[in-house]
Amino acid sequence: MNQSDPLWPYFSQTTQRALDCCSETGPWMSAHINTRVSWPNQFQVMWFQGSEFLLLPATDDLAAGIAVNMRKNSLPSPEEARTAISRFASALAWTEQSSLAITDFTCSTTKPVHSRIRRFTAVSNYMDTGLRELERVSDPRALRGLALFREGLSSNNDFYAALSFFKVVEKFVAGKVRGAWFEATATKLRAPDVIDRVRAIENSSAGSVGDYLYKQGRQAIAHANEDNAVDPDVDQERYRFALDRVVYKELARLAIEEFVQVPHADANKITQQNPIQGFCDAQDDQVLAWIRYQDRPLPSAQLFLPSPVTLVVKRMGETLAIRGMEVEGWAVGATSIDVTFAGKERAGAITFRFDLERRDVRPIGSAMFRRLERGLSRAQLDEIASLFQFDTLLWGNGCAWVIDEADNKVWGVTGTVIPVNAIHDPRQATPFIEDLGLLIHRRTLDDA
Repeated sequence: MNQSDPLWPYFSQTTQRALDCCSETGPWMSAHINTRVSWPNQFQVMWFQGSEFLLLPATDDLAAGIAVNMRKNSLPSPEEARTAISRFASALAWTEQSSLAITDFTCSTTKPVHSRIRRFTAVSNYMDTGLRELERVSDPRALRGLALFREGLSSNNDFYAALSFFKVVEKFVAGKVRGAWFEATATKLRAPDVIDRVRAIENSSAGSVGDYLYKQGRQAIAHANEDNAVDPDVDQERYRFALDRVVYKELARLAIEEFVQVPHADANKITQQNPIQGFCDAQDDQVLAWIRYQDRPLPSAQLFLPSPVTLVVKRMGETLAIRGMEVEGWAVGATSIDVTFAGKERAGAITFRFDLERRDVRPIGSAMFRRLERGLSRAQLDEIASLFQFDTLLWGNGCAWVIDEADNKVWGVTGTVIPVNAIHDPRQATPFIEDLGLLIHRRTLDDA
């Protein structure tokens, strides 16, 4: 499978590929970063706009980082390599709506360079739709807007952050219509702290929100010779911009959403991707109403379920995909439908709940398997082993996708699955693993 395959992002073995990258000869360009973006705790690769990026994990002694092989990715100069990394960093910052500051770059002729400065990190598996959507963005104005947004997110200086966010708006909204845009966009603000600050501005003698942000914000920061230029040493000025920062950020975000139209982690629920959108799109409205309310007989419209499907699970850099899973049965509960998928050999099955009220999909208990016995074929034993591995990855803080094989459309994406009250204890599976391994060994000998 190559990157042109629609299922490439789901099947790519990012951890093994990352380990291979670490031994490849450069030249390498490495960026050392300080970020609040979720970051993998092991080497991982990601692909963006035709280039392969190596994510360097943070440890007790080493900082997180991003590296790119200049030779392999046809980046002839250090300038082009640094630009490619910066574009990728801006995409991550936008998608996660978190700071990602590049502190410095290092070029090496042999291997990627890991900085020895410790940074804050969190963990993520990086299967993010927004990042893939950003690959389609090529307008230089949009790319500069995303870069400025990252600068605003990453800056600890409220004055510089406000200026960066305002410049984002300037990239997309012409000066002659900017005042009207500010007034119209103010009605779209949803965060309570932003709304409270806008009301405070409107109730002051500063004039309209647009005039205030431009004259007492953008101009006061950028032009030192203005009468109302800010004095960073004055505490009231610092406090004012600390309050205003959230307003600048929200307006910049809305400008990017309006003109670039790409999703991110904090998108409003109105525009946020529905994790079961694929399932909902395939059903008649009567069927959806029947599942959700169940106050009427089963409608004449047919319930449509995908079969076969591919189930994919990712846990950090580990990936497992099982093709050819078929619908074995379904049952309707309160506002939801439970769909059971079985393997081709009918040796195991797993059930997912598509919940219309919660707008999510999640596994219902662990996978079920046939009783282990010597009469099972090698194909059945292999299917049990695959489903057991799938179940272990999923319940170990993993994330799963249900994909219709007919058109490669994603029907549902689970959130991160975390065991609750020891529902899934890997230690309890030791006898099962030993028995399964013994049966596979015996079947291999019998079939030889």
